[in-house]
Amino acid sequence: MPLRLVFASLMLAVSLSATPAAALPEQQDADYLARYEVGHAIAAEAQAMDSVAEQVEQGFRIGIEQAKTVDPNLSQIESEFPGLLDAFADDGAAIMVDSAKRRLPSLWSDLANLYARELSLDQIRAMASFYGSPVGRKLIKLSAEGVDLEAHASQVLTEGVVSAEAQMSMTAQGEQAALRAMTKEEQAEVAVFMQQHGATVMRVSPEAMAITNQWINAPLPPRDQAAMGEALQRHLAARQTGASGK
Repeated sequence: MPLRLVFASLMLAVSLSATPAAALPEQQDADYLARYEVGHAIAAEAQAMDSVAEQVEQGFRIGIEQAKTVDPNLSQIESEFPGLLDAFADDGAAIMVDSAKRRLPSLWSDLANLYARELSLDQIRAMASFYGSPVGRKLIKLSAEGVDLEAHASQVLTEGVVSAEAQMSMTAQGEQAALRAMTKEEQAEVAVFMQQHGATVMRVSPEAMAITNQWINAPLPPRDQAAMGEALQRHLAARQTGASGK
């Protein structure tokens, strides 16, 4: 079983970084910690644990389906052992979700440090107030749902990573889809926020996107790669045993 090829085919855009949470800088001004804490709350709201876990699972399963036709090695495996990849997908998705829940705080911390470094406390509080509001939360939820996970998985399968340009485009598409799904009153509330604080958001957006893109494209940590390999070998052995017993 060519596990290296299997992993290359299945490492989706939802793969998570193994780097530890970023530490607070040694040199801080008086209210850095306050800015960091509010910024951390924004990051945790925008990248909520349950939402990310759901995207991880969906993205992984989409990648499995695409890999069956895109990767000749997996196509051959599926032909020889029908149902193997579907059975493996359950274990693989569970491993990916567990990895997400363990490593997501590192992204929250990196983004919080960015906000604390670049923005004032008032600016961060204004962002937190909006994104923590019913309309802000709805915008976040619908934007996540509007991301084209199939496009994410397809680019990983063909290029090995999700480019910053593609991520930016897919994020914008998700936001546009979210706005279309909102009421006129909700759209107006979003517009008011962007008129008042859009410059603040745009000031940190490029670096926030770069931080997120680096996190997205990081390889699956060794601990989880090992678990993935064990699960795949377990399902393969079960199919081989079943085939030999016929």
